[in-house]
Amino acid sequence: MLVNDGSQDESDAVCRRLHDELPRNITCLNLARNFGEHNAVMAGLNRAWGDYVVIMDDDFQNLPGEIPRLINTVVDDNYDLVYTYYAEKQHHWFRNLGSRFNNFIANFMLNRPPKIFTFPG
Repeated sequence: MLVNDGSQDESDAVCRRLHDELPRNITCLNLARNFGEHNAVMAGLNRAWGDYVVIMDDDFQNLPGEIPRLINTVVDDNYDLVYTYYAEKQHHWFRNLGSRFNNFIANFMLNRPPKIFTFPG
């Protein structure tokens, strides 16, 4: 499932071309405008199918080549959910501070499980 969240570049054309090449494996969802990352993720999840779902941005901080590692971890260790984190994010320091605060709250309030492995970068 590829979700184009109102991009002003050629993202829609690229998504459609990928769908044309692999119509049974790729579905495209083109949102009318930019609704924001979380809404785009929810729209994609609403239309997703299959046994596993991997959520990643298109900025390649999430490496598509790591998808098999995620799936293998879910299958081999019988997890319901696997999430990742970066040892060092490539964002502005203020955004990284917000992420650290969010992670602290999630760990504390939601009893989020410990980290399993780290992606490079």
